[in-house]
Parts: sequence; structure tokens; C-alpha cells
Amino acid sequence: MDEAEDPVLDEARNVFVKLGITAKENWLRSLVDLCDNQALSLLHKIVSPRLKKDPFKVLPNELCFKVCGESV
Repeated sequence: MDEAEDPVLDEARNVFVKLGITAKENWLRSLVDLCDNQALSLLHKIVSPRLKKDPFKVLPNELCFKVCGESV
């Protein structure tokens, strides 16, 4: 059965999106506690790219110019 057709997964998604931030964190924590190393590795592969930040979007322009070696 395709995961998109899984009624249990669909119901879990519907419940999750309605939770507050603390309840979401608790839910995620409890799911992670159930994971083995293989599942945690997959989770890491999925989550890591989404957490990376572009320093040029975060830092002030003046600092970015200095990093790039350009004068302001």
C-alpha cells in the first residue's frame, strides 16, 4: 500500500497539523524514541538539508561584503 493511501498515516498527519508547538515537539520526540539507527539515519538525511542556512541571507550586507573581499 502506498503511504499516501495509508489511512493511519493520513489521520496522523491531520492530527499533527492541528497540534500546538509543544504538542508537536512531544509527538516528534516520542516518534524519534521509537526509531532504530536505520530510521534515524533516514531522518537525518531528510532533515539536515532543511536546517542549513545560507549565511549571506542571515548576515548583514556589510559583513557579507567583507567576507567576499569587497569594500562597502
